[in-house]
Amino acid sequence: MANYLLKRGNLWWVQRKFPVDVKDQLGTFFRKSLSTEDADAARLAVPQRMREFDALIGQVRMARDEGDLFANADEQPALDQMLVRYQGQVLSGLSNAAQRRHLRVLEAFGAFVGLNLTAQQLASRAKPVVEQWLLPSFGHTDAGRRALNVLIAFYDWVVECGYAQPPNAFSGYRIRPIKSVVVSRKAWTDNECERVLTSLLAEAERPANVLARDNAWRLAWVVLLGLSSGDTLHFVCEAQRQTHFKALSADWHKTRACWPEIDPYWVPGLSPGGPDGRRSWQLQKALGRRLTSLPGSLTYTGLRHAAANQVRPDFDAWLARLQAIDLSPAQA
Repeated sequence: MANYLLKRGNLWWVQRKFPVDVKDQLGTFFRKSLSTEDADAARLAVPQRMREFDALIGQVRMARDEGDLFANADEQPALDQMLVRYQGQVLSGLSNAAQRRHLRVLEAFGAFVGLNLTAQQLASRAKPVVEQWLLPSFGHTDAGRRALNVLIAFYDWVVECGYAQPPNAFSGYRIRPIKSVVVSRKAWTDNECERVLTSLLAEAERPANVLARDNAWRLAWVVLLGLSSGDTLHFVCEAQRQTHFKALSADWHKTRACWPEIDPYWVPGLSPGGPDGRRSWQLQKALGRRLTSLPGSLTYTGLRHAAANQVRPDFDAWLARLQAIDLSPAQA
């Protein structure tokens, strides 16, 4: 029997081909999770699964001999029986990942409604299933929409087999995912400017490594340039020292000169990236992650609004802190 064992991820499964004469009804493979990572425990669980395998084949052959295959409206199998048949007839043709996704939803669905319900009884439970189990469990998310689609596909099969009368009890429900993150574009306040700069300078002054120091210094420098100019992040990153920001004082030039490598841009050390080959590509993502980690739903657009509202931190103090950071390259 060990030949029937199959490992998927960390768990052992049993897999066995159905005989040719029942493949039209049960599919190609019988697959069932043994819910264990231990090989010895999996071998001990195989006989029970083989009894289920034999029982399925016996049901099909008996119904055929009687001239009345189980898929008809007169028979009212319980949900646990329908799930086994559905797995054999439909899910066995899906990919491993799709099978696992369907099974997780269907097993949780069975645990909620009870495995002894018939198809007709399930139809009357559709609304409580959606409102009391599916939405509280998954919410208005993509996962919730996919879970509902699993139930719709399962009940389509139930109706097609004749276990229940149409229409599909779940087809009238829709889940439209709601974005979980609502980005605020409000202007930064003085306190928020202080909070962002304090966070970045603290990391640059006490870095975990040279790369973290350089990234934090560059992000703080970009925030200061953005607050001073009000320009887009792309423009700030593309601005060159010889042609842009000529109105900036000598302290700004002195701070920029602290960067040890020769670079013609105001924001040094960037490489073009992304589909448009922009220098702001990587920095935009790094700044976005940093702002997301801070309270207040901050965005660079909010920084530009702050600049338009004449929100001005003490530039001289922040520039002095940037100048004081040792940007020496790492020693080989």
